[in-house]
Amino acid sequence: MVGNVFLLALAAAVYPTLLAGVIVILSRPNPVRLLLGFLAGGMAVSVIAGVVIVTSLRGSHAVVPSNHATRPAIDIAAGVVSLGVAVALLRGRFSRVAEWRERRRTKERGPSWTDRALGRGSTLVAFGVGVLLNLPGVWYLAALADIAAAELEPAEELLLILGFNVVMFALVEIPLVFYLVDAERARKFVELASGWVHSHARQAAATVAAVVGVWLVAKGIAGAVS
Repeated sequence: MVGNVFLLALAAAVYPTLLAGVIVILSRPNPVRLLLGFLAGGMAVSVIAGVVIVTSLRGSHAVVPSNHATRPAIDIAAGVVSLGVAVALLRGRFSRVAEWRERRRTKERGPSWTDRALGRGSTLVAFGVGVLLNLPGVWYLAALADIAAAELEPAEELLLILGFNVVMFALVEIPLVFYLVDAERARKFVELASGWVHSHARQAAATVAAVVGVWLVAKGIAGAVS
């Protein structure tokens, strides 16, 4: 079960919304405060939501072993959504929508709200953006269903939720550590990495979404027939 949770956390680390926020922040001249605020906001809302959802699922007995149908249905539904995300990424639908919105914003209102908000350089604003961009996604919900179904002690559930979030926010934490240790080298690394990200992030995210989607559907089907 722990392996399942952390596999889903790795997938969530490259979820398009989270990745977009990180890219915007790293494009700023001095992103440390923004990274700290974004991480604190995202981690806070994600952990609190995770605890609430796991407690609710466990209390409702929706995913306990005696309820044979619900948990496989959650896995299959999450897998189908994940495959849909993969297809949309491969076809460039998110990119086309983003480009269309960018043209519209440039023509009508200028930069996006995310760019405008993070452009202020405010840690508090970055905290708010982190909250808004990191509400629970499909892979997190699937992991929370696994955690609730395991019928662990509350402390163990909390540790798994925290572990999931540490992995999920790796692309925020790693550059933050680099900047805190050696800001100059971190800036050079970000400059080198940004080209690769812009060229390959969509394909990488699509591959992860497809693999996790197939795995979730297979896991759900296996659970339903067992």
